[in-house]
Amino acid sequence: MLSDGIGHYDAAALGRVVQRARWDTGLTQAQLVEKCDMHPTSVGLIERGRTKPTLEKVWTIARQVGLRPSALVAMVEAETAKQR
Repeated sequence: MLSDGIGHYDAAALGRVVQRARWDTGLTQAQLVEKCDMHPTSVGLIERGRTKPTLEKVWTIARQVGLRPSALVAMVEAETAKQR
């Protein structure tokens, strides 16, 4: 997920990956919110690339969409590379 240095990554790429993973598992945004015990606004902002979630939130989201956190990060890296 690193792009321009330590701690920097493409929030929009993360959002696209989270949204696709959610769709692939057949979850609505409301269902993901409930499974992750997060505020609905938080998930919406993440999916739109408007915020950079904590590692804990990324980990939780990955698990709830059936992915290992490392797989989700790899997907974000691939998505970022596609956009360049």
